[in-house]
Amino acid sequence: MPKLLASQQMVLSAQDAEDYLARLDAYGAAVDQVIATIEHDRALGVVPPDFIIERAQASLAGRSAADPADNALATALGEKARAAGLDAPGDWAARAAEKVREVVYPANARLAAALDELRAEAASDAGIWRLPQGEALYRAMILHMTDTTLEPEAIHELGLSEVARITAEMDAILRAEGYVEGSVGERIAALGAEPRFLYPNDAGGKARLLSDLNAQIDEIAPLLPRWFGTVPEQTVVVRAVPPEAEGSSTGGAYTVPSLDGSRPGTYWINLRDTAIWPSYKLKTLTYHEANPGHHLQFAVGLREDASLMSNVLFSNAFGEGWGLYAEALAHEMGLYANDPFGDLGRLQDEHWRAMRLVVDTGLHAERWTREQAIDYMVKTSGAHPDDVRAEVERYVVWPGQALGYKIGMLEIQRVRREAESALGQRLDIRAFHDEVLRDGGAPLQLLEARIRRWVESQQ
Repeated sequence: MPKLLASQQMVLSAQDAEDYLARLDAYGAAVDQVIATIEHDRALGVVPPDFIIERAQASLAGRSAADPADNALATALGEKARAAGLDAPGDWAARAAEKVREVVYPANARLAAALDELRAEAASDAGIWRLPQGEALYRAMILHMTDTTLEPEAIHELGLSEVARITAEMDAILRAEGYVEGSVGERIAALGAEPRFLYPNDAGGKARLLSDLNAQIDEIAPLLPRWFGTVPEQTVVVRAVPPEAEGSSTGGAYTVPSLDGSRPGTYWINLRDTAIWPSYKLKTLTYHEANPGHHLQFAVGLREDASLMSNVLFSNAFGEGWGLYAEALAHEMGLYANDPFGDLGRLQDEHWRAMRLVVDTGLHAERWTREQAIDYMVKTSGAHPDDVRAEVERYVVWPGQALGYKIGMLEIQRVRREAESALGQRLDIRAFHDEVLRDGGAPLQLLEARIRRWVESQQ
């Protein structure tokens, strides 16, 4: 809610500012609903792991420590009012600060107290196998998040196989660049610590990193019409995750534009520590979150003649599978030409998604501990431990979601191979991509059936 209000709510008039304040008034009721849900689930024997509750407590404390006048919810309204040319923007900020004092902070205190009580009942087991009907729940989550009925054991083995394949490709690039000592994970860790790839972890370094991301978006824009018949009109902007949300947010994310185009799509990057973003890793994040990834995907799906239902009932496997497919497509588009380290970053991210198949099933079906999962990912990938910890905790609280990336990518690539085999030189890649994206976030089964009908229509 703070991120929505501070970063996305439009304030162009005095009525908009009043609406902002009304939402602050509703904050307390929303938090009380969260507390009621916690108590409902607790009565069913559903309690998060202790380390997850502790993470939530730390995040909540960080949102309630400042003077209300300095809270982002108050300062954001003042800044929005000033930008809109409203009279007395300081008065709007003061009114928001009063809502923070009277509504937001007391609600946060009630939630903190509920978490304190919950913490006393929590264990350290990470997987949902520990919950009532946990094994059945995980299979239901696999179906929901991957559009498949694959068994956890089959997904685990697929992950191990993909990790091995991608590791070999990464090893080849590293050796070609003179990095030959140690495991691939050890060499990646050493490479990521080299000063030439690092941004200073200060305001200047973060500003330069954001500038580089914008340059990457500009670089790909003129190439899109060669690969897509439909290129969205909506723009995409890059923003850093607000400091108060850095500790509980993942590395990158995307927020869709408004239907009327008044608010652009937003590509979020977490800059809590620039050490997790060596420069050679940034391209693939841009291509995943912006173009040709989520921004293009969602903007095409939001056009007037697109299926509203398939966007509302969004397929995780299709959406995240498209994001990962887009990373590989960028390689086809020549965006890694003469950039072996950038290509290594691309493979590192695909490697990461393959590890998710191993770790998600490891946690929820193989009964791995959080520490076991973190250790596997750090040793296998050479990734920054802080980044790994945040990711593993994400898999703990969102079972099955991380499986969608690799499974969805493999399925999109499979239907493309079928289309290429059937049509040969007659395949128009722009028309194929438009057909893939036409119905927004449609389930993989629907995608397969639709592409087969499309191929038949082209023959």
